[in-house]
Amino acid sequence: MHGKTNKRFIGIDPSLSETGVVLLEKGRASQPKCIKMKPKNKHGELIPLEERIDRIIEDLKWYLTVGDIVCIEENIINPKFINQSALQQAQLIGAICFMARKRECQIVRIKPKQGKKALAGIGNADKTAMVDASRKYFASTGIKYRDEAMADALGTALAGRILYGTEED
Repeated sequence: MHGKTNKRFIGIDPSLSETGVVLLEKGRASQPKCIKMKPKNKHGELIPLEERIDRIIEDLKWYLTVGDIVCIEENIINPKFINQSALQQAQLIGAICFMARKRECQIVRIKPKQGKKALAGIGNADKTAMVDASRKYFASTGIKYRDEAMADALGTALAGRILYGTEED
């Protein structure tokens, strides 16, 4: 625990196909978004990794202001099974961290189990439990739940808030 704070928490569930992002401020979620990115353009040509990452960063940067706490779901890589997708996701996480530091934000890496526990109450919650908990949480804010990436982003933001503690709790 790093003491009491009233800072904004930005939860990010990074993925090259569907990056979820949620702003958590004063205990209320707002501005949820799922940044969807297709690997190919309309002509069937592969979009270069760097271009896809740039597009995701462009959408994310509008969420961040100086002093925000950016909570990123940690990329858990099994050293026995490293594939191209895991390495590309690690590159995306690095780009997000770089952008967040340039905007003078703090970065908190959240393990998937921490996000699941913060939102659904148990660290091994499945997607159904996360979606159900997310729908309930968003219902109280007036925001309509849209997809799984938002659920993970919300859990990640809530876990970051738990780690830092807040005055509104």
